[in-house]
Amino acid sequence: GNLGNNIFIVLATVNEDKPMLTCYISKELVADKNLNAGQVVRELGKYIQGGGGGQPFFATAGGKNAAGVSEALEKAIELVKSFANLLDNIISQRRRVAKDYFKI
Repeated sequence: GNLGNNIFIVLATVNEDKPMLTCYISKELVADKNLNAGQVVRELGKYIQGGGGGQPFFATAGGKNAAGVSEALEKAIELVKSFANLLDNIISQRRRVAKDYFKI
């Protein structure tokens, strides 16, 4: 199914003391913003003493340190916020260019 456009999701779970992270990034963000879910889970996997990978739009990581899940999710929030700030800056810049171009 299609979850929609411009979606960046990171989920975490612990089952039998084994942590797992899952990242989904909508195909539009992968294509337009060069984001990669595999890179995201590899970075976040460090916090759970693990690793992972997958496709640019969907990836998972498993690890050994269930206590690291909270820190991994905090880092994921930072990633999403920095990405959102980047998008805001790009949008603002494009508005300024359009305003100058059309003399608005």
